[in-house]
Amino acid sequence: KGIVSSKAGKPEGTTITVTSTDPTNDYLGIFVPNANTNRYIVVLPPGEYNMMVETPGYGTVERVFRILGKGSFEAERTEDIQLEKN
Repeated sequence: KGIVSSKAGKPEGTTITVTSTDPTNDYLGIFVPNANTNRYIVVLPPGEYNMMVETPGYGTVERVFRILGKGSFEAERTEDIQLEKN
């Protein structure tokens, strides 16, 4: 979960693409933040993932992160994204 924001104002048209970083590089989907709050929530099973955030007029932001399994339970993970104008 997190918020997509920018110092230049409210970003519009943001898409968040999530893929697995394992050898299959599975495509898990494209997600869109809430239009009013720019908050997003993605529910994923344990594993390592690549998240690419794209918004027209802004630079692309990429993050690699790991979701831990039951042995190292983490209730939530927050990834706030600060966009920079092109």
